[in-house]
Amino acid sequence: MRPLYTVEQVRAAEAPLLAAQQRPDELMRKAAHQVARAAQDMLDSKYGRILVLAGSGGNGGDALYAATELKAASLEAVLMGGRVHQPALAAFEAAGGTVVEKPLGEYALVIDGITGIGGTGALRDWAAGIVASIDAPVLSVDIPSGVDADTGATHGAHVKARRTITFSGLRYAHAFASACGEVTVADIGLEFEPADAFLWNALTDNLPLKLEPGESDDKYTGGVVGICAGSTQYPGAGIMCSIAAVRATPSMVRYIGDICPLPEIVPHPSIAEAARVQAWVYGPGRGERDELAELLARPEALLIDASGLTVLARDAALREQLIERKFPTVLTPHVGEFVQLVEGFRLPVNLEDWVGSARALAVHTGTTVLLKGRRTVITDGVNPTNIVDLGTSWAATPGSGDVLSGLAGAWLATPLLDKWGAVKVMTLAALIHGQAAEIAARTEYGHAPTSASLIIDAIRPATARVCGPAG
Repeated sequence: MRPLYTVEQVRAAEAPLLAAQQRPDELMRKAAHQVARAAQDMLDSKYGRILVLAGSGGNGGDALYAATELKAASLEAVLMGGRVHQPALAAFEAAGGTVVEKPLGEYALVIDGITGIGGTGALRDWAAGIVASIDAPVLSVDIPSGVDADTGATHGAHVKARRTITFSGLRYAHAFASACGEVTVADIGLEFEPADAFLWNALTDNLPLKLEPGESDDKYTGGVVGICAGSTQYPGAGIMCSIAAVRATPSMVRYIGDICPLPEIVPHPSIAEAARVQAWVYGPGRGERDELAELLARPEALLIDASGLTVLARDAALREQLIERKFPTVLTPHVGEFVQLVEGFRLPVNLEDWVGSARALAVHTGTTVLLKGRRTVITDGVNPTNIVDLGTSWAATPGSGDVLSGLAGAWLATPLLDKWGAVKVMTLAALIHGQAAEIAARTEYGHAPTSASLIIDAIRPATARVCGPAG
């Protein structure tokens, strides 16, 4: 995992270094040197024309200073702001660089220093026109211009970088904005306050665990999960959810209903008749108000997904019951369900800020929110937030969310909930789910479209990769 920092935290970390400078632009030149190293790596010994897009802020200075360290056929700069960092421009011109009004011809590399982490909104039309006219790999300094550093949101025209070089730590945008391309972090000595959010990657990160049951363990010590999913109209949701739970952990799986897709699953006609349950999953393919009310009144951990979220969003009494509930509760909406919930609880809707919006819902409801997407946000609004980059988009297939519900519910039933808390347990589930989706897409000829059933089959190897010693 890697910490994420806000613009405010970056400014606070820069302040003591700026105050302690022994020479003018000392910190800027240190950053520029790292930009130059990244640029040289992208050029890969090529000797071509380099263009700097220099804005009026510090990033423009970084880009101009960086260009002075590069060996190139020519150095050109378009000044993109109303002013420019004059010492950096003087150094650029002393190194043979020239200022041009617009890009001319082909370039081996473009260094984007138009706006920095303080930039807001889309590029202006004339700047957008200049960016659109360039057909060359782009290296962005800190953040691609036109991308909001604290959210990753874009409001129109913006730079799409092949690579972004940032300093001493990731910004929130690096977790969400594909416009950043490959992100490299270079150390320039910034020391940050403790982070409020962390970025995980399902294909590279792991959470080592002892997966084998102990000598004294039995069928109950791993936890018991109860599944309320599926219906006559949507039987598949219950099947996928419950089988995923079986594949996920040693937890016993109880299913409420008539479907019994595996002999390991214990069926029960009602919630009341299912004993010794540590966690419940409610909602995939199933949306009965009275069942959800019954589960909200029980003391076990509860995960609510899919149709359960829709019922909750539409029923004021259930929403009040959720707020008053004192036991661990996890909401796992996709974006559409999230909007329904937020509107139901009369909270502001701001899909440009996934982290802030998810935190607001979590705090208001006293729950842990897992907002599903390629970058999944997991937060209780109190502890640090985790963002899990699934690493691929193969999980975008029907039934994948039902699989995640069963998988996550099984882990919620384990003793790890008391040891780790819901945010970390749900992070583990998201890592395994993302890894399983990638495994499920593999064929002997390369990756190919997959399905929820294949993701279920990949849960066990994905668990070994994420939790085992080989991970």
